[in-house]
Amino acid sequence: MFKRIFVVSIVIIAFLSLSYSIHSFANEEESKSTTIDYSGGLIDSKIGLKGIGVKSYDLKKDEITAATDNDDSTFHILERYDSGATRMDHLVWTLTDPSKIGYIRLKTDSPDSQINVYFLNSSNQILKTYTATVKDGTLEKLPEDISLVDVSKVAIHNRSNVDNQVFEFNVYPANYTEAPPTDEPSTDEPSTDEPSTDGPSTDEPSTDEPSTDEPSTDEPSTDEPSTDEPSTDEPSTDEPSTDEPSTDEPVVESKNVLIRIQMDDGFEKEYTLTTKEAADFENWLSKRLNGEGKAIYTFNNKELKRTENLVYDQIIYYEITNL
Repeated sequence: MFKRIFVVSIVIIAFLSLSYSIHSFANEEESKSTTIDYSGGLIDSKIGLKGIGVKSYDLKKDEITAATDNDDSTFHILERYDSGATRMDHLVWTLTDPSKIGYIRLKTDSPDSQINVYFLNSSNQILKTYTATVKDGTLEKLPEDISLVDVSKVAIHNRSNVDNQVFEFNVYPANYTEAPPTDEPSTDEPSTDEPSTDGPSTDEPSTDEPSTDEPSTDEPSTDEPSTDEPSTDEPSTDEPSTDEPSTDEPVVESKNVLIRIQMDDGFEKEYTLTTKEAADFENWLSKRLNGEGKAIYTFNNKELKRTENLVYDQIIYYEITNL
């Protein structure tokens, strides 16, 4: 009696083990069929540098390769945001040539985290800032105003209060067209999976499941209508231009922006400026990069009703946000 129960128990355990193995293998095959191809971008296999900001990153010679190797099984840990500028929460890559960027792919382990993408010129000045909305590797279309500027460097900045595992990141030119789905998953179907079921198994038809995933690669095409949104801002710049037709400067004075400046002593300065005042600050930075102009820039803090002097060599990075 006990011998019979023992034999039946062994048979049941063997059956459950075989079922689990087949199910695990099926899941592995399905994951292979949905693997994202990150290649074709402007920073394929490029070495990135990490640092505490986009200006001082070149002082940190920690070379990063895991985030651009087209292998989302590897990752680089991007440290959480630190207002005191002591953590390495930036990754920066230099493009081969200045390019107009229209798309990004980003995959992290924290979909709710805030990751800012900075687009810079060759002088490390931030031209545009974008907060990634998708972090599962899906191709994400950028606003039209970003795709119109020539970018020499790109950076990502962890603005979250938790560390992030960055599996893959890449940027793509404005004229990028996503490649059609390849036949790679279909080549896995006739693999040695069938003989492994030892004949009597009826699980062979399950190899057809990955083929149902092919239409899902068309999802990024639904983002194209979003390119119409930025165009609604252009007419607004024409209203003040009738006041002083002699120059174009009054056009940009109609808007206010928030400029945030990170200092090397850990303090973060914030000023509300007109777009012309922000442009004057950027022009000063550009001249200082060439060894021209004063070493100190004076801001008029309207909220505190005082002037504040900033030393060029103490500025780590800055970002401008439209209000």
